[in-house]
Amino acid sequence: MVGAGELARRVGALPAYAAVEGNETISWFMERYNALLGREPGPGRNEEDRAMDRINNAIGIRIGLRASNPAEVLKAARFEIERAYERGPGVGGGAA
Repeated sequence: MVGAGELARRVGALPAYAAVEGNETISWFMERYNALLGREPGPGRNEEDRAMDRINNAIGIRIGLRASNPAEVLKAARFEIERAYERGPGVGGGAA
């Protein structure tokens, strides 16, 4: 969230989205490639994890477009994380 936010603040929404979505796509392909070669799949990532990452990236980009400096990005991200935690598990919610 913070990385996407700061990236969006510096370069705008579209380049930030391309970068964070590209990162998600590369990790997805690497997991499949490693599985094909019979290698360890790496840390436990599944579609739920990817969905959470995409939501957090979208929130981060929204934050970055509104922030005028890195401190504002951090403050807004902290607020969003605390708010999600208070809501509990699920979309927009904290850890179980």
